[in-house]
Amino acid sequence: TPELSPLDSVTTVDSRLRSPETLQWNANVERELSGGWIATVAYVGTRGEHLYLNHELNPGVDGVRLNPDRGGIFARTNNGDSNYHALQAKLERAFRHGFLFRAGYTFGRSIDNGSEVFVTSGGSTRAQDQFSFRGDRGPSAFDRQHRAVFTWVYQIPGTHGDSGAMRAMNVVTNGWQVSGTAAFESGAPETISFGGFDQNGDLSGFNDRPTLGNPTVPINYTAACRDANSTCDTGVGFSVDGVHFVDFNSSFGLDPVTGNFTAKASDFHYLAIVGTNGNIGRNTFYNPGREDWAMSIQREFKIHERQAFLLRMEAFNPFNHPNLGGGEDGVPSVSGDIINANFLNKSVTSVGGRSIKFYARYSF
Repeated sequence: TPELSPLDSVTTVDSRLRSPETLQWNANVERELSGGWIATVAYVGTRGEHLYLNHELNPGVDGVRLNPDRGGIFARTNNGDSNYHALQAKLERAFRHGFLFRAGYTFGRSIDNGSEVFVTSGGSTRAQDQFSFRGDRGPSAFDRQHRAVFTWVYQIPGTHGDSGAMRAMNVVTNGWQVSGTAAFESGAPETISFGGFDQNGDLSGFNDRPTLGNPTVPINYTAACRDANSTCDTGVGFSVDGVHFVDFNSSFGLDPVTGNFTAKASDFHYLAIVGTNGNIGRNTFYNPGREDWAMSIQREFKIHERQAFLLRMEAFNPFNHPNLGGGEDGVPSVSGDIINANFLNKSVTSVGGRSIKFYARYSF
């Protein structure tokens, strides 16, 4: 039987915990246009207050907890706050003369200081600075700045006539319909962070973020470059004084004789400086956007007034377009974890593939 210790970590709930509040408002303008078209423009706003958020009540300061006689105290609180503003536009045409069309576009921003009590990005639900939640205010994990969706149905006009040639054309052309959808959206945000390195000394190794160095320096996380004996610049620097640096992953910037750090902050894209909070914001890296297509074509044969036979083909991702950023079949998003060997490697997040289905239906 394990023995309890005051240094054990505990999980608790704030005794003053209350239900979150959500405020919503909107204003719409709708206008009917000629030809059966209707256009709508709307402003939509949402604000969340007293949202659930996790808080380390006994963090470390320079590696020593505020109360050294206790372990970590992980509490659920009402420290969360969010807001959302969006411009939404819609254009639609009801099914008329064999044609339906609908288009929607949203330009919006969702900002909060924590999107969930479970990990959504960055590897931790704790703020980088447990004494200030404002430092974690940034794009929500579900923020999508742009999203456009299109839907259409077109009943192909058939031919009509009593002559033998026209009746033959009727058999070929009547009963066809094509339809489809297309969706385009911005990528999901991710947090550039350290997955297990306690940079700021708060005794939590997954909530720390780096400092921006020289943004023109490329990230090179190839296996050869990340070799500890390599002198390749992987783009991430490490320092204990903020002045002298060495590569976080390789021997670049390390004097082989003295062991001194000889590189500069300008030699690296991201900087890990011991004892500091990084200045990279939460959820400030965006995954690539995505597009999703679905199309279908069908032909209905009227056998009798109450009987019909339908042939249909459906194609998902008909253009075989690869989407980067994961999200399907367990494929992760682009990794923002500096310690991960696939840090910012977009190629391993490719998802998609063409899928075609055929089916027949007899109705009576």
